[in-house]
Amino acid sequence: MGTIFAALGYITFFWRTFKSSPGNRLVECGSMTLIAFFAFLAVESLSKPGKVPDWLILVWLMLVVLLCFSTIFFVAQRAYQALRRQRGL
Repeated sequence: MGTIFAALGYITFFWRTFKSSPGNRLVECGSMTLIAFFAFLAVESLSKPGKVPDWLILVWLMLVVLLCFSTIFFVAQRAYQALRRQRGL
């Protein structure tokens, strides 16, 4: 039960962060990644073993992995832009 409340608290926190940063793709993508991950944990902890179909778990995990890679891309993009500004290119 504590896991569910913790997951809901984190989802609420990251949703507020997402809504307060419009246009910031790094924050938006990172928040959506964490929301999807914690929602997945909440669904898994609420359901009985074997109740959630395997295909749904696979699709959900693929979504989380795709969002993780997107977040890493936006971090790399920001690092590249910061290096370009620092060198004056």
